[in-house]
Amino acid sequence: MSMVDEPLYPIAVLIDELKNDDIQLRLNSIRRLSIIARALGEERTRKELIPFLSENNDDDDEVLLAMAEELGVFIPYVGGVEYAFVLLPPLETLSTVEETCVREKAVDSLCRIGAQMRENDLVEHFAPLAKEIDRLKLFTSILVDLREHPADISGFSALLGCGCVRDHKSRLSAGEWFTARVSACGIFHIAYPSAPDPLKTELRSIYGQLCQDDMPMVRRAAATNLGKFAATIESAHLKTDIMSMFEDLTQDDQDSVRLLAVEGCAALGKLLEPQDCVAHILPVIVTFSQDKSWRVRYMVANQLYELCEAVGPEPTRTDLVPAYARLLRDNEAEVRIAAAGKVTKFCRILNPELAIQHILPCVKELSSDSSQHVRSALASVIMGMAPVLGKDATIEHLLPIFLSLLKDEFPDVRLNIISKLDQVNQVIGIDLLSQSLLPAIVELAEDRHWRVRLAIIEYIPLLASQLGVGFFDDKLGALCMQWLQDKVHSIREAAANNLKRLAEEFGPEWAMQHIVPQVLEMINNPHYLYRMTILRAVSLLAPVMGSEITCSKLLPAVVENMIRPCLVELSEDPDVDVRGIVDLGVDQVVKDQNTLDVLFFIHGYFTLCLDRIHLFEHSRDCPEELLEAVSGLLFAASRIDLAARSIELRSNCGVDPKIIQKLSTRHPPKEVRMKALKEIAAENNIVLKLEEASTSTEGTSDVSKAKPTSEDERGEGCGLSDSVKRGKKKYKDVADAAQAASCLAM
Repeated sequence: MSMVDEPLYPIAVLIDELKNDDIQLRLNSIRRLSIIARALGEERTRKELIPFLSENNDDDDEVLLAMAEELGVFIPYVGGVEYAFVLLPPLETLSTVEETCVREKAVDSLCRIGAQMRENDLVEHFAPLAKEIDRLKLFTSILVDLREHPADISGFSALLGCGCVRDHKSRLSAGEWFTARVSACGIFHIAYPSAPDPLKTELRSIYGQLCQDDMPMVRRAAATNLGKFAATIESAHLKTDIMSMFEDLTQDDQDSVRLLAVEGCAALGKLLEPQDCVAHILPVIVTFSQDKSWRVRYMVANQLYELCEAVGPEPTRTDLVPAYARLLRDNEAEVRIAAAGKVTKFCRILNPELAIQHILPCVKELSSDSSQHVRSALASVIMGMAPVLGKDATIEHLLPIFLSLLKDEFPDVRLNIISKLDQVNQVIGIDLLSQSLLPAIVELAEDRHWRVRLAIIEYIPLLASQLGVGFFDDKLGALCMQWLQDKVHSIREAAANNLKRLAEEFGPEWAMQHIVPQVLEMINNPHYLYRMTILRAVSLLAPVMGSEITCSKLLPAVVENMIRPCLVELSEDPDVDVRGIVDLGVDQVVKDQNTLDVLFFIHGYFTLCLDRIHLFEHSRDCPEELLEAVSGLLFAASRIDLAARSIELRSNCGVDPKIIQKLSTRHPPKEVRMKALKEIAAENNIVLKLEEASTSTEGTSDVSKAKPTSEDERGEGCGLSDSVKRGKKKYKDVADAAQAASCLAM
């Protein structure tokens, strides 16, 4: 619905769009019915808009669906629940159309409106919707007779005389009468509770006729809604009328009706007394478990746990165990899949002895079933049987099945076993689990299917928490590092996240000892994809390890092994523009190193302020002994956050001069840049004679002529458009090129 404060559209335009040939315009207008209703007002909406919608014969299902949805929330626009009944006629029309989704939405809207209507309005306006169905069935039979015997119109004339046909001529012209009866099945549970006794009797009778309708679609709708209708019936009529309808549905010749009756078993079982449930529901379940249609047997297997709850534990042990065993051995794979998925829930109802005697033999057969989907369904639940059977039975009977499924050729089977290992660990303990299942898990960690490896990685932190630090280091630690160099990107990404989760599980000290050194050893891997993975791992580990370890171990390793070698390599590039960019890179390296140095100052300042924070409670002025720390923190805040402007410093501000120098917004001095470049060159065995190069090239090279005269002109000098136009200068060796680049930087 539109918002209340949305601008009102011209009503004439929207009404014209309702009649437009363009479906999109009609749909747009239907979705804005609330706007039209607000503009018309409640009275005109009831007298003009709703009748217009009732007569709307739009044949496009999308428009009708939108109308059914809008009318379901239209009560506030017709004057509230007092006038809610005026919305029933258009929804009644929509509930008779051929398209299923439109009918279902219309029935939902009818039920929503009926749930809000007053009791007398329900009796006067809503209940007749269900009663008309019986009359419609009579009309249909008469029309069929007229089609076969056109000359015999006496019965039809009599109906015309009583006015019944005139009241429903629009529905008669549609011809598809079963659609109205299908929709009516969904509204009985709304109409029945408020109806007087005579009307209730009539409604029960009509619903019984729907359960025996000639059209299978109607009987299916009756079977689907029988549980909801039965929940509103008095207990005295539940055993008679409703159970009679239920028996008719369970004996239907259409399997599509019988399988829907299976769902009614569970719903009715919750309403009946235990003895009545055993007498009426249990025989039906046993019969359905042997039904000739596999779809009915599938529905029984799928609803088995709910059916067991309906009949109770004792009848389940005596009567349903053999039926369930038959379903586990059914000829159809779909039935075995449904039954296998309920094996743990079913065993919870039984005692361990019965489960071992009757269910486990079937489970062993299913573990080697010819259908991979059956094995997968079994693997998804079989681990839950361990707490049910206990430790001894699990070790004796279930562990061999677990190992068999862990080695299954179908990946989903192995994944389902891996995902539930914690349930077995709670029963048999970590020692036995590690001896029996862990070797198979290690084997799966190197499986050729990458999805299997991915599943193992995702469950490593869970296994680590269960196995403990010592056992994890011995058995699984090497695998975690091996995955960082996997050929599949998803595996490498998951491995990096796995290291972070392990560091969170075991703590930074353990990670510093077992993870960080091995990660840093891989930082010089010749393959760039693996180096990218290491960078990703470092970025994920940094928040867990804390600022001290990050600044002292992780960040320097990245700078020294990745950033600086790149700068040195690029400083030897023959292109002068590239070398100009290198100068900017060196500039940034110096700034980053200065920032790292300042972080150590800041750490000390924060520690000092926290230790002596009580001094601020007695004075509004900053204590003399904390002046440097507070001033330094304030000064560093904007520069470390790379603020666009700097703070002007007053004399005697108290900030440490080293911090002022290192966080200066100016470019590093020439001497600092030369020193940094020399250090990088020395680390990579390159000899630079920067002073001589500066003297010999001054005033002679094209590069030096293009050198900017001030720092403000540096950005233009780096472009070197003139030197590029004249051509690039050739150098006799790498050292000569680097020296020229350093002169450019001066």
